[in-house]
Amino acid sequence: IGSSSPRMMGLMATYADAWNRDRINDVETLLDLEAQVDAACIAAGRDPATLGRTVGIQVDMLNDQRDEKIPRQWIKHPWPLTGSPDELVEQIRAYTRSRCDHLVIWLDPVTPTAVESFAPVLELLDR
Repeated sequence: IGSSSPRMMGLMATYADAWNRDRINDVETLLDLEAQVDAACIAAGRDPATLGRTVGIQVDMLNDQRDEKIPRQWIKHPWPLTGSPDELVEQIRAYTRSRCDHLVIWLDPVTPTAVESFAPVLELLDR
């Protein structure tokens, strides 16, 4: 379950195997949501550690090459992570502060070139 509404949090804490959120490109937002998840689990009589957690992030592989049609300030969700491989590694590693079991990375654009461009990030993460 991926919702953060109080009703859905209660249902998730009672019945779900895992909590999933998509486009959480800000670790502080994730930590705030995780506190809500923990509180919902406790209210339902469940140990928060028994609930799996997955988070989806978006990584902009075009960086400065993107032809922006919509100004960033109009976007309601956090803008995709972007930067050099070293900068992306730093941003991705920040998620270790959370209790996320799995990080799902959505590359934008979804192309073979983007996947190839992400390879150096994976190599740095493996170190």
